[in-house]
Amino acid sequence: MTSCDRFDELRSIIKETKFGLLVSRNKDGHLHSRAMSPASHQGLVFSFIANEDSGKFDELDHDDHVNISFSDPSSTDWASVAGKARVTKDEKTIKELWNPLTKSWFGDLKDGVHTGEPGDPRIAIIQVVPDEVSTSSDPPDLL
Repeated sequence: MTSCDRFDELRSIIKETKFGLLVSRNKDGHLHSRAMSPASHQGLVFSFIANEDSGKFDELDHDDHVNISFSDPSSTDWASVAGKARVTKDEKTIKELWNPLTKSWFGDLKDGVHTGEPGDPRIAIIQVVPDEVSTSSDPPDLL
């Protein structure tokens, strides 16, 4: 399978699944996964809107290596993306990726600052730049 075919399959699976599991590692070496929906996957950079008050940011500070996995519930198709995460609080990027549903993930704390809207200091973007992509069409790994 060519890289181009693999990326096309990855895009197809993401389109069907909507959510992926973002896996990070804490300072004790334990892996943590959480369901997240990419706000964008322009090119092959995945962007997730996230609450900076969550523990995943401590994990990313410790180790920026992550994995995102996707599985199409209507088939046996899957994709796995290994890469490095970086965090940005760039207001322009947040405004570009924000949508009205995003507000419900944060909630309005009624203090005029923590509104769940762009400008809320809790909002950050996790961007994952892939190093490796594998899909269900890849040959099986040998143990």
